[in-house]
Amino acid sequence: MKTLCSLSLKVGRGALMAWLFVIFSVFSLSGQNPTQSSIDSLVRVTDTISNDEKKLENFNQITSFYLNFNPTLSYEYAIKTRELATRLSNEKYLLQSLKNLTFYYIKIAQYDSSILLNFEALELARKLGDLMLEAHLLRDQGRVFYLQGKYPESLEVTFKAVTIFEDLDDATGLATTYNSIGNIYLAQEKKQTSIEYYSKALDYCRKINNEVGIITVIGSLAANYAQIDSTEKAIAYYTQAIEQARKIDLKMAVALNLNNLALMYLEQNDYQKGTELFWEAHHIHQTLNDNDGIALTLGNIGLSYYRSIKLREQGDTISELIRGEKADLLKNAIKYLTQSVEIYEQLGSLAPLAYFANELSEAYEAAGNHREALKYFKLHDQYHDSIQSNESKIQLEKLTTQRELELKDKQIELDRLAVQKKKNERIYFIFGMILLAFALVLIYRNFALQKSANSKLTLLNGQISQANLQLEESNVNLSATLRELKETQAQLIETEKQKEKAIIRERISQDIHDDISSGLTKISWMAELLKVKSKDHATPYDLTTLDKIVNFSKESVAKLGEIIWSTNPERDNVGSLLAYMRNFINKYMEGLPMECKISFPEVSFSDSISPELRRTLYLVMKESLHNAVKYSGAKNIEITFNQQNQHYTLIVADSGKGFEENLIKGGGNGLLNMRKRMESVGGTMEIQTGSGEGTQVIFTGKLH
Repeated sequence: MKTLCSLSLKVGRGALMAWLFVIFSVFSLSGQNPTQSSIDSLVRVTDTISNDEKKLENFNQITSFYLNFNPTLSYEYAIKTRELATRLSNEKYLLQSLKNLTFYYIKIAQYDSSILLNFEALELARKLGDLMLEAHLLRDQGRVFYLQGKYPESLEVTFKAVTIFEDLDDATGLATTYNSIGNIYLAQEKKQTSIEYYSKALDYCRKINNEVGIITVIGSLAANYAQIDSTEKAIAYYTQAIEQARKIDLKMAVALNLNNLALMYLEQNDYQKGTELFWEAHHIHQTLNDNDGIALTLGNIGLSYYRSIKLREQGDTISELIRGEKADLLKNAIKYLTQSVEIYEQLGSLAPLAYFANELSEAYEAAGNHREALKYFKLHDQYHDSIQSNESKIQLEKLTTQRELELKDKQIELDRLAVQKKKNERIYFIFGMILLAFALVLIYRNFALQKSANSKLTLLNGQISQANLQLEESNVNLSATLRELKETQAQLIETEKQKEKAIIRERISQDIHDDISSGLTKISWMAELLKVKSKDHATPYDLTTLDKIVNFSKESVAKLGEIIWSTNPERDNVGSLLAYMRNFINKYMEGLPMECKISFPEVSFSDSISPELRRTLYLVMKESLHNAVKYSGAKNIEITFNQQNQHYTLIVADSGKGFEENLIKGGGNGLLNMRKRMESVGGTMEIQTGSGEGTQVIFTGKLH
């Protein structure tokens, strides 16, 4: 919150951490969570069971429970889960352990480590095809980027999560993700946009009757008003969130919103009221055994005592400060700050530990105890440096684990190949013996048949000699006939080539006459018109006419280029057609206010295509694209070409307003011309559309 971060009382940082914790975890509190006693029992049982799969399930359940209450213990069981899942090649629980580890590193503010594990978990989720978990990981990744102040990156991945949740029709996922987007826009001080997404989140929460989600979003709206210095509204929303959380006995949400409400009273310089609310939140965290919340509230209470002393010494007469003697206030400040630091040391939460240790050092300095002040200042430096060094440690651990897995995979593959080799050797031996036996049978059979055949051969040889004489005479006659047929075939081929060339030349001539000649005629006419006007000195030169001359000239040149391309036999292949289409589409769409996606496959330039089909496909694509740009009103256009064996499919699709029914049935000249062109090359044209549903123009046929 902007105003809190600017206070001399830096308790705002602790409050911000609590507020972010609401965002990450409060939705999960709506289910039935296990009790501490049941988890303690599960820990004892897990140490005695021998079934690895059951032990893996228990490890994961223990990890999830301790995430909110004892991050250090949660981390230990997450590591156990990962190691056992790796040994058992259980990718499901390996993925769960990675997700829990990313949450742990968020809790202790080691965001780079969290992102590193998040990327690994995402890769595994995609491999397993788990779209739901992929969406959750993308949303968590966006939250870490948000905590790092990387707002554009945060928005990018969070909107990717929205897309998946929409495809899955997951209202709960959309509610939490829209709430996150609201937080990102709030951090960028885009207040109106932030409220818009909070409202979407609230709508989804009400749609699924998620009371926990409703409380969370109300808390987010309170933070929004705090961001724009509307303290009264922020207090009203925090109070509403607390009341609703109390109705459903959601203690964690009550405590977290109390902590934030306390900060609002500090905004109004009411340290007395703020400290009372901190104490109320503290007692709730104690009932929940939430060590992280206990440490946070104790630290904030200690800071409230210490800042009351400082403000009183500065002569502040406006603030409602905590009453009492300076010595008593300072004693309490040191007491509660020390308790906070000790708990954070146990939890291993480095960032808040370093912060509160620094404040405790200042308090000891104010008390004149320089030895303790130096001790906690060194502690601050130590853990501040550890935050940086731990990142390198985690990276090394990840690389080591990855290397071990690679070596293990390679050994497994070598063992598999050795077994396969022995198996193949046995198969080859058996197959060789079968072949040998079969060969012996054939040799004996051939020997017996040879005797019978020799007598028959003697008789046949005489008959064959006579037949050979007759065949030689027939071969002479056939050779002469074959020569005549070859000569006739060559003549027919040459005739067909001449006909094809004549057709191409005729078409080129017609195209040049229809396209180039008409354009050049217009150019000549307008040039003459400009020449006449220029003789009249009272009339200025008509620049519009010059522009038209230039435009007609360019159009004529472009059409000439198309004609040359269509008649060049070296371009009679699918690769050339797709390349020419892509070049035209990119130039045509340049500067237009719509997105165009080209989905063409990688094809060989050796795949031949007739010049007539090549030119027809280009022209119908060009006409369809022109219609989509001119009439559809679409924001997105996609052009796709698919080739399977000798069949092709060309699709020009837009997301616009669609066709009227009478036009689909052939009401327009453009559509009629395209159908005729496709029929001339043995293809078909189909239109799939509806009012407000976009349009797909589909061309199909054979390449040969």
